[in-house]
Amino acid sequence: MLCRCSALIVFAALALALDLTRAQDALVLSSADVGVHKCEFQGTVGGRRVRLYVFLTACIRPSGSADPQGGQHQSEGGSSPNFYITGNTFMLLDGEPCTTTQLQQPLDALVWAAGLLGVGQSSISSRSNRRKALAQGGGDSGSNDRADKYDAVHEPDAALVVEATRVLVAGSQGALTLRSRLTGTDHRLRVAVHEPHKWRNNPSLRREPGRVTGALVLTPQELQAVARGSSSSRGGGGGGSSSSSSSSSSSNDNTGAADEPALFELRAAGMEGVCSYAPTRGRRPPPPAAAGPIDLTSRVTIDGGAAASGARQEQSASGGAATGAGAPTCAWLDPERQMYDAAVLDSWRAEQRASAALAAAKKRNSKDRSGGAVARARAPPLAGVGARPPAYVVVSPFFGLAPRDFVTLLLRHVEYHAQLGVGRHLVYIEEGEVELAADPRVAALVAAGRLELVRWTELPAFSLPGAAAETAKEEAGAAGGDSAGGGAGQSPGRHPYASQILTYNHALLALWHEAAVVAVLDLDEYVVTSRPQRLEAALRACSPRGRFPPGALWVPRRSLLCTDCWGQAAAPAADAATAGGVAGPEAGGGVFKANTGFTDGQLRNATLAAAAASLERRLWLAAASGQEAVEAGGSRARKGIDRGGGSGGKDDSGGGGGTQVHPLASYHHWFLGWHHKSIMYSHLVTYFGVHLAYIEEQGAGQGPNEGGDNPHTICRLGCMWVGHLETQLGPRVRSPLEALAQYNSKGDAEKRTAGGGGGGGKKQKVTAVEGRYMWALQRWLGRPSL
Repeated sequence: MLCRCSALIVFAALALALDLTRAQDALVLSSADVGVHKCEFQGTVGGRRVRLYVFLTACIRPSGSADPQGGQHQSEGGSSPNFYITGNTFMLLDGEPCTTTQLQQPLDALVWAAGLLGVGQSSISSRSNRRKALAQGGGDSGSNDRADKYDAVHEPDAALVVEATRVLVAGSQGALTLRSRLTGTDHRLRVAVHEPHKWRNNPSLRREPGRVTGALVLTPQELQAVARGSSSSRGGGGGGSSSSSSSSSSSNDNTGAADEPALFELRAAGMEGVCSYAPTRGRRPPPPAAAGPIDLTSRVTIDGGAAASGARQEQSASGGAATGAGAPTCAWLDPERQMYDAAVLDSWRAEQRASAALAAAKKRNSKDRSGGAVARARAPPLAGVGARPPAYVVVSPFFGLAPRDFVTLLLRHVEYHAQLGVGRHLVYIEEGEVELAADPRVAALVAAGRLELVRWTELPAFSLPGAAAETAKEEAGAAGGDSAGGGAGQSPGRHPYASQILTYNHALLALWHEAAVVAVLDLDEYVVTSRPQRLEAALRACSPRGRFPPGALWVPRRSLLCTDCWGQAAAPAADAATAGGVAGPEAGGGVFKANTGFTDGQLRNATLAAAAASLERRLWLAAASGQEAVEAGGSRARKGIDRGGGSGGKDDSGGGGGTQVHPLASYHHWFLGWHHKSIMYSHLVTYFGVHLAYIEEQGAGQGPNEGGDNPHTICRLGCMWVGHLETQLGPRVRSPLEALAQYNSKGDAEKRTAGGGGGGGKKQKVTAVEGRYMWALQRWLGRPSL
């Protein structure tokens, strides 16, 4: 009897574990399941063992679509490309730890990308010998008797790096080759690197992966196989992949003959083995519905099925079948999307003509009002024209937060950006998967189509060096609360940013075929625009004049201050100072100066800054529903938080039935911050770093943005900002206000070199947030009066 009971208990436990695993898999996708395939090669470069990671995704031309390049990519037989492929490359020294902010590639990556592996150093000592080496694929026979190998300790020879830089100016062909197993045809893929001539003096550029592109013409048989997929599309790891080249496996349950091999083999010059590759969409859900015009009379809710139902309607125009085998279609080639893009271009050019006419009238100092009339004569609105692109926010793996606190912040982020037309958050995670899958708020967001969780498994998790790991633990402990230690399933010693740029680029590859609008943000960053408009509309409206609409926009950041938190933190000190006969900003009085900024004394008051940051953390990590007031006592403090975080006890939005609150409503002041963030089209971007998106302007791009017609550019000042909550989760080692005070103490020349998000070297100050920037928040709160 006892044995039978034990067996039943074990069986029940196994059944429960299986159910939890299935639920977890339903909510969290593997990074190998999002349509991006990883090939991992090994080799020896310069006497050192290296690993080369190649990430690939592809799409096919929809039937009946026009060639966007006007036949520029026609083959010798006169056919236009019907198969587009893109990806990233990244090289690492085998076994090397990550001791920098992000993973960095060695200079050997340039030599490989340029196709110069095996070229002797002495054979490129002059320009003529360089050309000869490239033509022959290597040096003369005598060069092998000399020092052909790089020193195992030092970087590659300077002359070799210079030659690689010259080759990579327009990209190289031959470092990667895609072979069709059906026809035996070898397709040479183009490999390019961002600003290779700066790699030696600017190591931060080595953090960005190389770019792979190809516009291929497949035979009808090959194209049918790509569209159908095969058993190997479960991750591409089967079908003859060599043991010296490993491919990521996937849990895709795609259809296809079990004995059918992958269609393609990928080879990397100078590396060992081959990698099987079969294009697939993976298990990603359909794209979210494209946002319509902004309606300020009602807020966008995130708890309904509108996003998911709209996604089903949009899937044919945004990349083919929802899930399963086979490559998706390229959304930018869909006839409906091409119709929309043409209307956008016409509207853009009409506005450019009007803007140029108005500028000319102002330059002539004419009293004639015709310039203004011309400026208002814009193209008709784009509503109902073609298929709009979906909009995403991409978030990298979190660090130092308990999973439940991460979900709380994520929920607030989703609520706000839904008002700007963002249909889904694509969030990468490395830890806390079990806890996230068990959170009902995550399940609700996924069911509504508002969230897509991806488990990053493509690279191993890197640990911080010993001293840095101890510092991270101390800093996390100083923040207080369960989140400080990372919570359940978290590892304070994990390097938080090692793969950050790679995850961002991986996400852009996953969204490439959808031609989506993407904002890459952290959870403490919020987009604010000067007038109500969708994220895509703001991308165009806030761009400077040009021949074509932008492909990527660099948006400056402003550091937001929790005004109510500062007021509440200063209130006890001010009361104590008044009772003791002490006055002045240092004692806590005079927190605001005419309600337009903080006094200089407050900028240097570290004690007050720490107290305000502690309250700010509690404000954000409060329960996800109900009153979000910071419980610090005192009627004055309570009023400050209630005034900023609530809607007067009335839900004017017609939903929820209770008071609508959002912690962002407690932020009324800001100052110009550092760095920019990027909003972009996923199919137009060539390179992406931690903040900025770049679009290639030279060479044959072999993709949807041939020649870089849609450029990257800087946002017009004041049109759009990214609000950065620098102390959202507690005090940092260096508070943002202290950084501002130190910045203002510099000379003009030092200010110009210190950055400042467009400050131009001028002295910055804390100012009040203009109400026009908070329309999205007011819309969510049910008060669309601003």
